[in-house]
Amino acid sequence: MLGPRLASLPLAVVLAACVHAPTARPDAATVLAAARAFRLPEPPRPDVATRARAALGRKLFHDARLSRDQATACATCHQPERLFTDGATTPPAHPGVRRHTPTVVNTYASRWLFWDGRADSLVAQAIQPLESPHEHGLTRREIVEIVGRIYAEDYAAVFGPIPAQTREGTPPKIDAAVDRELLDAAIDTLPASERRGLMTAARRAKEPEYRIFEAERLGRSPGASASWGREIDAVAANVAAALAAYERGLVTAPAAFDRFVDRLAAEPTAGVEAAFSADFGAEELAGFATFVGDGRCALCHAGPFFSNEQFHNVGLPEREGQLELGRALGMRLAREDLFNCAGPHAPKGQGKAESCLELPHLALRSTAAIGAFKTPSLRNVALTAPYAHDGRFATLAEVLKHYDRLETRSILGHRDETLRPLGFSDARLRQLEAFLTALSAPVLDLSADKG
Repeated sequence: MLGPRLASLPLAVVLAACVHAPTARPDAATVLAAARAFRLPEPPRPDVATRARAALGRKLFHDARLSRDQATACATCHQPERLFTDGATTPPAHPGVRRHTPTVVNTYASRWLFWDGRADSLVAQAIQPLESPHEHGLTRREIVEIVGRIYAEDYAAVFGPIPAQTREGTPPKIDAAVDRELLDAAIDTLPASERRGLMTAARRAKEPEYRIFEAERLGRSPGASASWGREIDAVAANVAAALAAYERGLVTAPAAFDRFVDRLAAEPTAGVEAAFSADFGAEELAGFATFVGDGRCALCHAGPFFSNEQFHNVGLPEREGQLELGRALGMRLAREDLFNCAGPHAPKGQGKAESCLELPHLALRSTAAIGAFKTPSLRNVALTAPYAHDGRFATLAEVLKHYDRLETRSILGHRDETLRPLGFSDARLRQLEAFLTALSAPVLDLSADKG
């Protein structure tokens, strides 16, 4: 039983006290109450129509012919054998891509896609790499032509025939301009010495300092905010919908942590130790107690996918001369995207999604969003190194060291005010890592399951 003083404290603090006190035994009811909020839910099962779209999407995902160099498939970077990541800091075959390849697993539950959240649905996300000059490198018309040449029958079986004559207007130009107000706010967050260095570099290049940021804008989908013609846009949206249907069916199976929660829920009176197993025991439970307790990890890594789906500046310094605007730019790109939930090709029902409800109310002038990136899911985190939006951390130990010490400061924007140095012992950091490892599980393809 918990004493009256412990019972009045927040649940996470009680759990930490139970686990870490030398003589205390963890209370099963307390552990279960804290752990249930993180238990992996049953994913939605695809219906017949979704499986048909996903079957086409699976083919497209693995086909390198859907690229300008005939060597780039979605699976080139999102490799199934690596849990749909690539194990690289940034994609080695695409030097223009400056961000680490995130997994597409469990993205059915994501409100925002990409590290900067510039897509509000999987459909809006799927079209962008195809059109990116740094990835597949296709125009929207070329996407339609390739799919019509190789997958005409597959496409027709799901969406109907591709129009014989797809009309288009003048192909849109890439708008490389970045909002001056946003850039002024970003530059103002730089330390004085860094600001002087930026101005000096701009003068040497005989360009305004704003040009330093334009490469980030140029890396987005060309013409994503402009129509190529109603028919071309509609076919491209269907191609994206097929890819999205496939990705939506990629989910993780229950991990060691979830099985521990299930055993504890089945027999709570047997005590916490009775729910332990070879892959989840006292070390992992102590790590979980730290995770939800004084580690404060659950402030951002919340819920069953261990992400609050929000964006944070975690105090990472400049790397290789990059000044990343992050969410501050991502919000603007999401608002102007032709394929967002407010556009003419929005997925059915997308208007009720949380991201769509939030889209008109995004704080586009928020300086807190400068240099902020999406909180990644921690499912399979031990198997998907490296880490951070630019892949700078090679191991989980390096990530934990960053948060333990917080010795660096963000070169752009302001570090999230909720972050405090942990100052933990090596033993507690190892416990945290043990808990994170217990979130590993195989990936399932639900759209391929006929049952």
